[in-house]
Amino acid sequence: MTDVKNAAAKEDVDGARAAFNGDAHDITHDIDQPLRVSDPELARSLCDAVLILERQLSGTQEPPIIAEQAGIAAGLLTEAAAALEDGR
Repeated sequence: MTDVKNAAAKEDVDGARAAFNGDAHDITHDIDQPLRVSDPELARSLCDAVLILERQLSGTQEPPIIAEQAGIAAGLLTEAAAALEDGR
């Protein structure tokens, strides 16, 4: 997500899209179910951020919003890793 944020901060929407498609996007799907069991509120927040990114990258394409949401998603992924590791 940091690569998505950095590309969007440079107004490089194609670079942000390329960074998002693949591992950055896949990990959100991979952890969704266990995170929903462990911390449903965090899972919803992450899902919301990713949905905004998906809409922005496939439609509206506003680099400041893409950068902001990628930063939010990156923070939420860090929280999710801790939540899943702790088993909470």
